[in-house]
Amino acid sequence: MKKKDIILLLVLLAIVGASFLAYWWMSGEVGEYGQVVVSMEGETFGTYSLYKNQTIVIPGRLGDNVLKIEDGYAKMESAGCPDQVCVNHTAIHNKNEMIICLPNEIIVEVTEGEQSKTDAIAQ
Repeated sequence: MKKKDIILLLVLLAIVGASFLAYWWMSGEVGEYGQVVVSMEGETFGTYSLYKNQTIVIPGRLGDNVLKIEDGYAKMESAGCPDQVCVNHTAIHNKNEMIICLPNEIIVEVTEGEQSKTDAIAQ
């Protein structure tokens, strides 16, 4: 290989590397983590980023629900309802996943982020 061949190869590698870094940087927060919308009795209570670790207290008819957002996942930590189905639900992070507390009429839905890798039947 000649000196010009080596320089050409290095330039091409630099272009590929820069393209990869630009793609990785631009697809960061929203594409990776998304956001959740909390609705209470049919009205939007708030919209929260899955990128920011936080705890949200949601007042319900039967008591407060506590939603914890951590490391890109949303999980209902506690609820004022008697059945605790929403607390026992797995943490969510894929687009269109939901946690629903029927007694308190609270819905937590991921509205932006990665699409689930499984279909509706497998979920």
